[in-house]
Amino acid sequence: MLIERDAELTAVAEAIRAACAGSGSLSLVRGPLGIGRSALLHEAGDLAADQGMRVLRAGASPTEQGFADGVVRQLLEPVHDDPLADHGVDAVPQRWRRLAAQRPLALLVDDLQWADPESLHKLAYLVNRISALPVAVVATVLDGDVGADRLAVDDLVRAAATTVRPRPLSVAGVRTFFSRRCGEPADETFAKECWSDTGGKPMFLGALAVGMLADGVHPVADQLAEAKALRPPEPSNRLARCLSCQPVRVTRFAMAMTALGEAATPAFVAKLAQLDGVDFDEAERAMRRLGLVPEHGPLRYVDDAVADAVAGALSADEQDELHLRAAGVLFRGGGRLEDIAQRLLGTTSEPEAWATDVLRAAASAASARDDPEMATRYLRHALVHGGARRGDLLADLVAVERGTDTAAAARHLRQALPLLETPVERAKALCLAPALAAADGRPDTRLVRRAVTELRAGPEDDPALAGHLEARLRIWTPYTMEAGEDAAAWLRGDIAMDDPGQRELATVQLYFATLGETLPRAAIIDLAHRVLEREPGGTAQLYTALPLLVPVLVAADATDGLESWLGAVTVRETPDLAASLVWTCQALLWSATGQLHVATESAVRALETAPPDWAAVVGTCAPLLAILAMELRDPELASRAERAWGPDRPSWALSLNHAAVAATSPGSADPAAAEYLADTGRQLRRVGLASSVLFPWRLRLAVRYEHLGRKERAAELIAAEYEQALGWGAPSALGRVLRMRGQRIDGAPGARLLDESVQILESSGNKLELAKSLMALGKRLGSPKGDATLRAGSKLAAQCGRAPVAAGPELHSAAPAEVRHTAKSPLTRAELRIAEIAVTGRRNKEIAADLGVTTRAVEKHLTSAYRKLGIDGRADLPHALPRGSAHQG
Repeated sequence: MLIERDAELTAVAEAIRAACAGSGSLSLVRGPLGIGRSALLHEAGDLAADQGMRVLRAGASPTEQGFADGVVRQLLEPVHDDPLADHGVDAVPQRWRRLAAQRPLALLVDDLQWADPESLHKLAYLVNRISALPVAVVATVLDGDVGADRLAVDDLVRAAATTVRPRPLSVAGVRTFFSRRCGEPADETFAKECWSDTGGKPMFLGALAVGMLADGVHPVADQLAEAKALRPPEPSNRLARCLSCQPVRVTRFAMAMTALGEAATPAFVAKLAQLDGVDFDEAERAMRRLGLVPEHGPLRYVDDAVADAVAGALSADEQDELHLRAAGVLFRGGGRLEDIAQRLLGTTSEPEAWATDVLRAAASAASARDDPEMATRYLRHALVHGGARRGDLLADLVAVERGTDTAAAARHLRQALPLLETPVERAKALCLAPALAAADGRPDTRLVRRAVTELRAGPEDDPALAGHLEARLRIWTPYTMEAGEDAAAWLRGDIAMDDPGQRELATVQLYFATLGETLPRAAIIDLAHRVLEREPGGTAQLYTALPLLVPVLVAADATDGLESWLGAVTVRETPDLAASLVWTCQALLWSATGQLHVATESAVRALETAPPDWAAVVGTCAPLLAILAMELRDPELASRAERAWGPDRPSWALSLNHAAVAATSPGSADPAAAEYLADTGRQLRRVGLASSVLFPWRLRLAVRYEHLGRKERAAELIAAEYEQALGWGAPSALGRVLRMRGQRIDGAPGARLLDESVQILESSGNKLELAKSLMALGKRLGSPKGDATLRAGSKLAAQCGRAPVAAGPELHSAAPAEVRHTAKSPLTRAELRIAEIAVTGRRNKEIAADLGVTTRAVEKHLTSAYRKLGIDGRADLPHALPRGSAHQG
């Protein structure tokens, strides 16, 4: 059943009924290409058959216009072996009369404008004598086609008693069309977009529906992109056939529009098609009448299939030459940079000299609007004909690729360096390499040293560039204790903070001094903040060593200002190295301020977007996740940390991962966890990282030793940690170890240590550590004296997204009863259902299989549930779920 064609069908049906009563006539269905003329003709045939008429059909074709009587033969062959045996002028009409005398006759002719002259002559003879015959002739005519202007066609058109002109479907009609064709309701947004793209023409809509059904695309807004990407061949074939019949001026007009794309304006089309004013006007009028261009408005095709049809009719060489000419027309006519560059992308021939500059400028503009994929396409195309500019183009490509493909950027950097003429150019290119990239994503350090030497010796000595290169040399050299001592010595000297190269070098030295604790904490904080004050947050800084300021200030427990500095970075929709580094730094920051679940989410997000060769991301987030897994007692998180590493995992990280897996495994795994933690400490000392500021392993190992009855060894570790924390002076580290000491000493001495821990942690950014110490002190003081302290700690822990716990991060106890349950569950229905299954002991994979969802979905719902309930992990779920949950019976 046709849609929005009631008026047209009514008019044709009246003509058919009149013919059945003996009053025949010619009815015409007119309109542009794709409007649904053939569908109406087919429906007319069904109406005629329902009236008992004999229906004979024919379709004209531009390729068959030279075959005499071709249309007549198609009409009569079904009822006569040799329809043209008698060649008299009125033989065919007489034959139709005889057929009509047997029963009323319907003759249907599609695309009358392409009929051969002989057939047109015989049809005209019949039509002029049809009024007294039970014969209905129904034909379609394509408006705008050159064939419709022939005199014989025009005579028939004027003889028509009924003419209908179907209009494009409305948005509502398009929605109904897809609902019927796809067998499911189409939504409004999908219908509006398809109406806009196709002009509401049934031919394009029908082809799109066929493609959607074949590819399993549904008529909903979420799948618009998939639907628009479909290129069904049927419309292109019909369009190509139509265009092949048009005058040269029309085909040249169409080719110019296709080559220019969105840049098509009357001036540019006329110039490229080489049409004068008269020919241009006639060609434009024909294109609009054909329905290939909207009746009014700018020059654009009604559907992408038109451009496909035009392009498909050209050879590869013809398309190449046309796009090159289009680029030249736009360039000389002042066209948009992007439009010129897009035309150049469609060529392989040698362009003019200006093309390289255009592509390079377009790449810069694409990068500025955060489109590195398009920038890469422009630059790689320019490199095909780069000539003397090849070194500059390669350097530009490095700047684009470094965020998405560090290995490719390093390769192109190596290719660029020999082609760059001056030491400054080579130094600038080397500074494009991400400072925190892995080995295969950065240049050979020998090249960097040579560049520094050339800068110092050359006439263009650039101290800032030299500083940037020296910073990279330092960070790309493996850390040793000697490096920490050298860094401290350098930082005690005069630092030119107005020099960006010196600021980057100072950042690296601060990082090394922090790892070795070779400089007082106060001095490190002062210098780090002086650098941060002069470096506004932004994407460019993330490719330098400046992100190392985050672990420096985290270790120093002086994180003020870091959140806003990181927040100034705009994260791309498609994450790149910069985005992964931001999430990595945020994970460190949230962990250091006690927001463990938020830290976990940031670390996981960073790892999901970063391949294993992005060392700064994996080397930070994987160990952090292992530590968070032990803190939250989450075996899935420990497994995630284990999977994050590539083949180049350092030995200390391997031991730390094994410790996390053992510590979070079901049942007791204290011996294995203790052994792996001890090995973590040994491996860290071996590489010169004697400090546990960034990798707190001693206290966790002490707890494991206590569980194993090795209390003396546990006490030694706590004492060593205390001495180190006292020497470094970070409130979070010192307050944590004081709490552990206080919990292990009875009476007033222990209470004094706990009180001292609280006082120290009040100056810390880590509010979770303060909450733990408050609750430990409140529990020690007992009721009623300690109740207020306990409540303060519980409230602070809840603000951090954790259940209140009375022990430190190493010793857990159940939350007080008054905070374990709430009157109303904060969980969503899905979170509650998964949590209720989890407390029965089923693993995430089993839960996923039961519910028919992915394991990742289960993990995300559980993580969200832990955060909302303020608990560490699965072990606390039985106490935290609301009363009346299914697991409680």
